[in-house]
Amino acid sequence: MTEPNTTGSDTTKPGSSIENDHPASHSEQVNEMTQAFFAPNQDFLAETLNDLTPPPPANQTILDDGTRVTRLGLGALSFEPKTRIDDRILIFSSAIHGNETAPIEVCNHIINDVFSGKVQIKRPTLFLLGNPPAMRIGERFVEENLNRLFLGKHAQKGKAQNLETARAKELESWVEQFLNAHTLDQPTHSTDESSAPNILHYDLHTAIRGSHREKFALYPYVPNRQPPRQQIAFMCAADVHTVLLQATPAGTFSALTSVKYGAESFTIELGSVKPFGKNELSRYQGIHSLICLLLEGRESCIEEEQAQSVDLFEVCHEIINTGDSFELNIAEDVWNFTPFETDSVIWKDDQQEYRVGKDTQYIVFPNSKVPAGQRAGLMLKKQA
Repeated sequence: MTEPNTTGSDTTKPGSSIENDHPASHSEQVNEMTQAFFAPNQDFLAETLNDLTPPPPANQTILDDGTRVTRLGLGALSFEPKTRIDDRILIFSSAIHGNETAPIEVCNHIINDVFSGKVQIKRPTLFLLGNPPAMRIGERFVEENLNRLFLGKHAQKGKAQNLETARAKELESWVEQFLNAHTLDQPTHSTDESSAPNILHYDLHTAIRGSHREKFALYPYVPNRQPPRQQIAFMCAADVHTVLLQATPAGTFSALTSVKYGAESFTIELGSVKPFGKNELSRYQGIHSLICLLLEGRESCIEEEQAQSVDLFEVCHEIINTGDSFELNIAEDVWNFTPFETDSVIWKDDQQEYRVGKDTQYIVFPNSKVPAGQRAGLMLKKQA
């Protein structure tokens, strides 16, 4: 695929459109149970955007189908079905970056459909909105990139504390609390798919730059582990036809659940950054449908053969800002998955440089503005 997808479907399914600029103004009617639980706000998203201090109290309600809904805290909502169909546990997070609004709106629509009974949850499920303060100001973060602070990196010795470090600690605590309550007796960190914990975590994002592949997913690095074919098929069902296999440890939210709890986790990039109310949500129907299938336990309709339609890329080089003399030798506005041919100089400093080898490489997430020591981009090779 060499050209970005710039056209969406002309057909918007019910519950997948925004009537105006206000993020809580939906085409579907928010039912009385939703309004009662989130009062005086209209729904989960409105509450998260509007409630500054104090945070909403931890409380519960029971839906008509017997599902127990628990507010763990601001931007954290868990669902426990009355009857659990299997041992699968689901975590869906968005807003780790506050200006990536489309997946936030998708998840909010689904939550409203759960409250109304249109979607019936059959598995323990946790929905998280990662960075409410950044959501309110429409920025990626307030003080620091939240998606670099997990796996305890927020508490490293000498680490300055701020809004994002506090939120990372809070999110880690909620994930641990949720999984401790719902994980059956299974081993963790197993390389045997049959015995590994049946936990799925999809951390949903949108990209800050254009991409030759509009939707793609990143699979966190865990030694001796590859994504199951079923999960690759799930990505295809979500209209995600590209998966990046990461090669080094990271402090991302998906890495937390993958490394610490043995989850099948993905960071999923779903399009471009837009303000609340400006997203064409029909373009996100794939991930919307996949989440609903998983919630209701109906994903068996997804055939594993769909995995053949997904391109796999390996990270072959991690670009790190080496300091004052570091220079990223590409245009600031280059798109994700731009190809570079043999001998192209990608970066250099006063002591070294990185050139592309004999095979074409592709860049994602280039950013020359990151502080010294942080990742300034990834170089990829496509698997045969």
